[in-house]
Amino acid sequence: MIECTKWTEVNKGALWGFADIYIAKSDQDVYGCSVFRSNGKTWMNWPSRDYEDKEGKKKFWPHVKYRNAKTDEAFKAAALAVILKKAEESKVFTDQQYELPLDDELPF
Repeated sequence: MIECTKWTEVNKGALWGFADIYIAKSDQDVYGCSVFRSNGKTWMNWPSRDYEDKEGKKKFWPHVKYRNAKTDEAFKAAALAVILKKAEESKVFTDQQYELPLDDELPF
């Protein structure tokens, strides 16, 4: 089982936000997975650090990954599904409208 324990929406260019996930089978937390949206696609990347290659191009080195590429992609797809659910739940909560009773004294 994979659980998204935290979702933080950013909306900066293609970067949609960051997610923390919990992997129950290995009792492991992974903090700071990046989630991107561009050209109608959404994908998740492992936490990573950036560096410049020999040609001076910016590249990213993941802190975590599965050695088998198919396993890595399958895991990221499963994690993305729970991240999307958490993001949708967060959106529903933050989109709710609240009205404060401005005529009354507030209790704090």
